[in-house]
Amino acid sequence: MMSKRANPTILWLSSFLLLLSSTLFGASQYEEQVKIPKYNPKNPTHVLITPSNGKWTKSILNNPNHKHFYMRPGNYLNKTIWITSSGT
Repeated sequence: MMSKRANPTILWLSSFLLLLSSTLFGASQYEEQVKIPKYNPKNPTHVLITPSNGKWTKSILNNPNHKHFYMRPGNYLNKTIWITSSGT
């Protein structure tokens, strides 16, 4: 009769091989590395969002001229953001 518990050696070896292949070949052939530029307040495509600066408006978030959004850590409990499948 086969045991219902997995063999710890098989689990360890499987985990090790998965980690090794991810390290050597990347996590997936479909992934590509994304370079996020550092926030630059002089760049008009960058928008800094803080809990209190009023940058949550649809007119700002949906502006096609804004390409990068940066959020400052803080309390956003009273804010709701809905991101659609189209990115708006």
